[in-house]
Amino acid sequence: MKQKLFFGIFLFIFLSLLCFPSLENGYKIISGEELLAKLSRKEKINLIDCRPEEEFSAGHIPGALNISIDSYAFGKETAIKAAMEKILNEAGKEIHFILVDLASGEEYMPKTKLEEIIKVLPEDRNEEIVFYCRRTDCTRSPMASRWAVALGYKNVFRYEGSWKDWTEKKYPVEK
Repeated sequence: MKQKLFFGIFLFIFLSLLCFPSLENGYKIISGEELLAKLSRKEKINLIDCRPEEEFSAGHIPGALNISIDSYAFGKETAIKAAMEKILNEAGKEIHFILVDLASGEEYMPKTKLEEIIKVLPEDRNEEIVFYCRRTDCTRSPMASRWAVALGYKNVFRYEGSWKDWTEKKYPVEK
C-alpha cells in the first residue's frame, strides 16, 4: 500500500514538473523555441526588450517594445537611495535606474521608471507579457518580470535565453 502511495505521489510530481511551465518569483520561463512558435502563430504577446535603447535600436526580436532598465547596486543603507535621488533631482536629472539593496535584495524603483513601464504594459492583466534582455545572466528581465507580477499581471514570462540565444539560433530580427 505504501509503495503504491509513494509511486502515485512521485508520478504526480514528475508529471507536474513535466507538463507545467516553471515558476520563478511568480513568473514563468519561456524558451526560444516556445517564443518563436508563439510569434509564428501570431499569438497576442506583449514582448518587452529590457536592454538599453542603443542595443534595442541595433536589433531586437520582431514586435518587441523597449523599456531600458539599468540597475546599480548600493549597500544596505536606505539613506544612500534617498541621497542619490535628492542629488539627481537637484541637478535636474531624471532617475532612470533601479537601486538594489544588496543586504535585503529589495528593489527600489523610481516613480519615473514605474510610469514608463506602466505605459508599455497592457491594461488587461491577463494578457501574456514576455521580458528579455541581453544574456542569460542579465538582471534586467528578472527585475521587470517581478515588477509585472507585483503589479498584478497573471501571465508573465521571462525569455531566459535572451537576445544572445535568439541571435545564436539565427531567429528573425527586426531593426
